[in-house]
Amino acid sequence: MYNKILIKKNKYCFELNKNIDNLNFSDTKFIKEKFLNKKDYFLIIKNFGKTSKEIKDNIINFSQKFGKIISQDKYDKKFVEITPDIKKINKNKPKNKIKLRYHQTNSGGYIHSDGPQLSRPPKFVLMGCIKQASKGGYSILSSIDKIINELKKKDKKILSTLKKKFLFERRGFYFENQKKILKKPVIETYNKEIKFRYLRSYMEEAYRISSKDMPASQVNAINKLDKLLSKKKNQYKFKLNAGDMLLINNHRLAHGRSAFDLTNNNNRSLIRVWFK
Repeated sequence: MYNKILIKKNKYCFELNKNIDNLNFSDTKFIKEKFLNKKDYFLIIKNFGKTSKEIKDNIINFSQKFGKIISQDKYDKKFVEITPDIKKINKNKPKNKIKLRYHQTNSGGYIHSDGPQLSRPPKFVLMGCIKQASKGGYSILSSIDKIINELKKKDKKILSTLKKKFLFERRGFYFENQKKILKKPVIETYNKEIKFRYLRSYMEEAYRISSKDMPASQVNAINKLDKLLSKKKNQYKFKLNAGDMLLINNHRLAHGRSAFDLTNNNNRSLIRVWFK
């Protein structure tokens, strides 16, 4: 079934059976339809290179064939390196507070979706591992389908609240004098397709900027959501190695990581790409 494009290594891991330069539309369509638009909504493709440069070059080459790439900030950056910004972390003290985006830290937790501050968040997210932390840095995926099914059975009121509009800070995407707040539901259904958006710190900051308190019903709903996102039965957990590439459906899976140790150099580093 996979031998034309992918060679199966284990349940979730594959290798390309084609040179990246030879990939075509039908190949990428197969990956999307077979893996990313149904069942587990993700896959890992291994062996994208040995050196940092080789991995980056291969990820960029693959991305340009995979689909329509969208920007990850107001400066139209298409390829973002997810690695701790040591200088900003050191400056991020109470007297000189800097608003870091999650990918600039080594924090764990924060199970979220990418691009919740956008009117149309990316449908697919690619994360290619360039370097892995010696300790920590496990990838975590949480199934939104499992969470919705549990809420339908046990707490329809919470599900109803999550379908109402929340405030999101448009962090990284607004210039001075532009609108800083977006109003969107955490869970919405469009043409029977589920769309999930969530990053709690961006939501809390949006209410602070607006000088508003998040309604108690919404606080209760996202507290419940955080518990469900953190339940092991709703999660997949694994550690990417250098040269591994993770592809996920950003509408159907939330993701995060465990915290990882910092070093003076050679820190955990992934390259991230968003697709329409």
